[in-house]
Amino acid sequence: MRWFKRLALGLITLVLLVVGACFALHNQYQVPLDLLWVTLPPASLALWLLLSLGIGVVIGILTMGGHCFRLHRRLTRLRRQTSARTASQSTHSAQSPQGTQ
Repeated sequence: MRWFKRLALGLITLVLLVVGACFALHNQYQVPLDLLWVTLPPASLALWLLLSLGIGVVIGILTMGGHCFRLHRRLTRLRRQTSARTASQSTHSAQSPQGTQ
């Protein structure tokens, strides 16, 4: 099963590389990028689009990374509280007399 996952990942990577290469070859127009305060020199349209995609992915990862870190920290705190309560209940039940009616 592990080899199948590697094969599938390899095929997906290969397909994405081919699609990316075709995209770059079909979008070779030189386009200057005009940001409000500065105009960047002309570069291929594919370069500008792929750079914007990459920047968006990085921003998304950073945003979700902070959110996931907070959730992980909260989960760790709740697990500690749960294990402390379980330990407290087990020591409390061990000290209480059994068989009383």
